[in-house]
Amino acid sequence: MTRFTELLLETNGFPRSDRDHNAYYQSVLLLPLEYETLPRVCGDILSVGSSVVLDAPFGRYFADESYVLKAAHRHQWPDTELVVVVHVSVDGPVLLDRLVDRANPRDEWEISHWKEFWPTARAMEAPGPTMS
Repeated sequence: MTRFTELLLETNGFPRSDRDHNAYYQSVLLLPLEYETLPRVCGDILSVGSSVVLDAPFGRYFADESYVLKAAHRHQWPDTELVVVVHVSVDGPVLLDRLVDRANPRDEWEISHWKEFWPTARAMEAPGPTMS
């Protein structure tokens, strides 16, 4: 998904790494498309009998505790034996150190605007969803 997103950003006149503070990415097209595609692909993989691990910052969606259940229904996931949601969180200084060490161009804005970014990142965290 990253290359696809970067290409769409660049095609629309934005830097490839411009995500967290970009209104076009956040609300117009890309972020919603990415986060709708992930559970769809998950359903496709489950339907052929394979296990799936989705690794993405779903915090903004987990405010709705039934998010996973609704996604499963919407994308017609087959019955599964087990769905586990693991919510990983980290303190701000630790995350900042990891972003700096990772040296990914996509993190440049967050690093250089940390005091602006970190409170909004924390605000997007929500309790984990339920799945029945």
